[in-house]
Amino acid sequence: MDDFRPTERVLDVSRLDPPEPFELATAALYALQEGEFLRLLHRCETFPLYTFLDAAGFNHHAVPGNIPPFEVYIWHRQDTTAAAQVDARLSSHGLLSSSVSVPA
Repeated sequence: MDDFRPTERVLDVSRLDPPEPFELATAALYALQEGEFLRLLHRCETFPLYTFLDAAGFNHHAVPGNIPPFEVYIWHRQDTTAAAQVDARLSSHGLLSSSVSVPA
């Protein structure tokens, strides 16, 4: 039997009222294992979350869309496997690479 583990965790908070999206997102982030990333679906840009991510050691890449209006890819800053997965996802959609890291 294969030891398959998904690399993408999806969290749709697009219909939730504050502060629930922030609370659920931070809980999901701390549950990420090596090689995993979170794809957060939200109705708006999450600037308070971005500040938290930078301080807590996560990288992120926001992608504007239609439904939902924003997809935010989030992974542990030191996790090169997850970064490669995000890069592959973004590249397959013709989007910019996510591998530019935010200084610690």
